[in-house]
Amino acid sequence: MIGRILAVLAVLAVAAAGFTGWRWWNSSNSAEADIAEQRDNVLAVGERHVVELNTVDFQNLDADFDRWRAASTGPLLDRLVRNRETDRQTTLSTKTVAKARVVSAAVTTMNTYTGTANVIAAVEVSVSQNGAQPTAGVSRWDVDLSRTDSGWKVSALEVVGT
Repeated sequence: MIGRILAVLAVLAVAAAGFTGWRWWNSSNSAEADIAEQRDNVLAVGERHVVELNTVDFQNLDADFDRWRAASTGPLLDRLVRNRETDRQTTLSTKTVAKARVVSAAVTTMNTYTGTANVIAAVEVSVSQNGAQPTAGVSRWDVDLSRTDSGWKVSALEVVGT
């Protein structure tokens, strides 16, 4: 009698393990897992680009401006290209050094069909001008991203709140 109970329990344990393994495999290969992976990618790219677009050093302007252009697309890219010389003169005359880091960020929307997404981010930027000690402040950013042939890029960027 005990042998039969043990046999039944062993069969149930194997069945439970098989069912659990199947559920794990099914969930890791599901559409939800793919969407989650894409969302994580959008968040990582959005964070990286918002840092790049808020970081500048008057001693490395060409490299910084190239990073700005590489991170942007659409209207934002057009504006950066159009204002390049003005931005260059302002940054050089004030000897600006700005370094950014993301404090917190989240994807608010993502449409994989249209290739659009929105990220909100709290960004700390430390700014020094004319050799003065840097001052840091945190601002909140609303970041629109568009999927391009070379990946996700920022198409619009604005400070929200104060």
